[in-house]
Amino acid sequence: MNYKGNQNIKLIEEEDYPEEIVKIENILDSYCNRGSITGNNNCKICYRTVKTENAKATVIILHGFTEFMQKFDELSWYLLNRGFNVVAYDQRGHGTSGRENNDLTVTHVNSFDDYIDDLSKIINEVAVPLSEGLPLYIFSHSMGGAVASLYLEQNSDKIEKAVLSSPMIMPITGNVPPDIVRMLTKINAKKDGWDGKFKYAKDTSFSTKILTDPDISLNRFKKTLETHMSDKIYQNTCGSNRWIYEAIGAGKRLAKKSETSRISTKVLILSAENDYVVKNSAEKKFSETLPDCRFVTIKHGRHSLFGCSAPILTEYYKNIFRFYEN
Repeated sequence: MNYKGNQNIKLIEEEDYPEEIVKIENILDSYCNRGSITGNNNCKICYRTVKTENAKATVIILHGFTEFMQKFDELSWYLLNRGFNVVAYDQRGHGTSGRENNDLTVTHVNSFDDYIDDLSKIINEVAVPLSEGLPLYIFSHSMGGAVASLYLEQNSDKIEKAVLSSPMIMPITGNVPPDIVRMLTKINAKKDGWDGKFKYAKDTSFSTKILTDPDISLNRFKKTLETHMSDKIYQNTCGSNRWIYEAIGAGKRLAKKSETSRISTKVLILSAENDYVVKNSAEKKFSETLPDCRFVTIKHGRHSLFGCSAPILTEYYKNIFRFYEN
């Protein structure tokens, strides 16, 4: 059964969000099809699809580090009502998908190439059959932006447009150079294993500072926290030695103009002005290597742009929909 869109849907107001997001979740559940594919090392990758009537394209959603597909229910809702099919999935080591380590609080991956292969399978085995010839678009956030970019270096012909929201071209490593951090992961791995927690990294546990941040949507934050606390599968808050090693390695790969210049896909990069997770300078430099890229800085934006206050959200979504629809 296909969802029938409503072009008159507006941005959910802050005071209405707690009630409205529950309604949206119920509607998405009633129209979605769930399934899984098998990735490398027999890792189960869980996905959800929703088709809308008279669709003009299909958008594949890639979440970020320590996130999960439900975090983008609001975006999915807007996309469906604007005439886009939606495919979302939990990347390995996240949410309902499989793990390659025993500690659910630690996000682990053996290689970022596994993330790329998972995306490739989601596109080929799920999105392409669902779309029946419609164009394929990508929406990606943070780590998802790195995965999408690496995928596009080899597969630009399959994706017509891609949004990279606060893409993790290079994570912020404080005052320690990335190469030194990478060396420290090797040292830690000798003691704790590659799947052990990288002890020098800050985790992504929620900070009480958010409660007084005027540029954050408090009700959207509370909803994410509620989901986070509801089940252990949503409570990974830090990276393994290998994840940190691979994340920095991905950034080094994306710094090679000889590779990124091969990306023919139309790209929109949305950079959060006040990002504390990824380097704005790396995003900008990366954008300049792409043949067809629009770079937009979202003023006052925090890393999780989709969880910001109304003025920031309005600008954020306006850029996304204008890019997809024009």
